[in-house]
Amino acid sequence: MKQRLSIITLCVFHFILFSEPSPPRFTVNPPPQMYVSAGSEVNVSCKAPSFPDPVVIWYKDGLPVPKENTSGEKGMSQLTLKSATSDHQGEYWCEATNSRGWKRSSSTVLALKRSKLIFHFFLTTSF
Repeated sequence: MKQRLSIITLCVFHFILFSEPSPPRFTVNPPPQMYVSAGSEVNVSCKAPSFPDPVVIWYKDGLPVPKENTSGEKGMSQLTLKSATSDHQGEYWCEATNSRGWKRSSSTVLALKRSKLIFHFFLTTSF
């Protein structure tokens, strides 16, 4: 049993140490569109595994999203908007880069849901 465990450990060690460098490729993309309620929290993810691990950057309408709105590691990244407002509406995507290449995810369009307003009209008459 010990010899078998050593062989398995050696194979895993060999795989980790000698993985072929590869460019990023997205295995998780943002959805094509997101309709969210004003004030709601928004979370959207992308994943681009590669070796070496890529740097993933989120973009909104062509500009980088502030890092405090993103988190992740090893090619997995999440964009979080704590309280959606009209300023958050737009087109989002992420880009992954490593020493072997660059890739852009598909885009998602974020829009606020229209709230249903109910108007009550009161008719007052005076005689």
